[in-house]
Amino acid sequence: MTNISPAGQREIIREMCNAIQHGRRHDVETILDDNEEFINADEGGNMVAKSLYRNFLMLAIDALETDISALLIDRGIDINHKCWCVNGKQSARDLAIENGLNDVVDMIDRRLPISMQLFAAVSDGSVTRTKQLISHIDADINMKVNLYGEKTPGCLAFTLLMIAIKLNHSDVAELLVQENIDVAFQHQEWERLNPESDDVLVVSYTALELATQRGMYDVVKRIKGQQLKRTVVKETNKIDDAKQSDVDTNRLTNSQEAREPPAAIPTVEQDHLDNNINKYENKVAHGQSCCCILS
Repeated sequence: MTNISPAGQREIIREMCNAIQHGRRHDVETILDDNEEFINADEGGNMVAKSLYRNFLMLAIDALETDISALLIDRGIDINHKCWCVNGKQSARDLAIENGLNDVVDMIDRRLPISMQLFAAVSDGSVTRTKQLISHIDADINMKVNLYGEKTPGCLAFTLLMIAIKLNHSDVAELLVQENIDVAFQHQEWERLNPESDDVLVVSYTALELATQRGMYDVVKRIKGQQLKRTVVKETNKIDDAKQSDVDTNRLTNSQEAREPPAAIPTVEQDHLDNNINKYENKVAHGQSCCCILS
């Protein structure tokens, strides 16, 4: 990498943007061959793309340049970069979907981590793709994410089921419930009603409550059925555990009884027995006999 002045960097970025927007794939490739460190620059002249600007992949997608998009992805451009667009904060994948560039969407998906692929499949409403990804060894159906698919801890996050319900993908939502996704998680939202007050309104809801609110009654029925099934299984397990505990207790009692020594002869009977034995021994010593030593 050669030292390039800030003015020189901006000129290279300007040339790159121009080549992308006019579909000059060869020029884009040449610039990257000579200046590979510019791959993650943005249209604002920043060497590392910032959220206010599109990166080169977004420019290519907006220009409907599939070949240039493929080149940039192969060169390792940041496919997760997001910037503020007309429809809010969006990624290159979002723009590709909006522009109908399905081949670019597929190329991006193949480079996303499994968690992001699963989120994308749920967000797209793809039952087939969601089912495929759930079975992946690295997939976590119960991961908690924000509205952009980024893993988020705590009660401010959403489950994938909530994402599906929010986007009205009832088929995907039913699939997730069928696959035993967590339906008990509560999402919370905080809102300060008065900027001058410390009072905060806290709204919390589960996937069931969200589905009810949106009138997705097939999903509501599926969730309630799953809750009932889990309750029955839980109670059945309790009964089985209690039965097993009784069996174990009986086995322990029988085992202890088997190991206990015979009961000792009462003291009075033992003394009587000892006296008879002594009498017998005296008789034997004097040449007498006896047919019984117990009286």
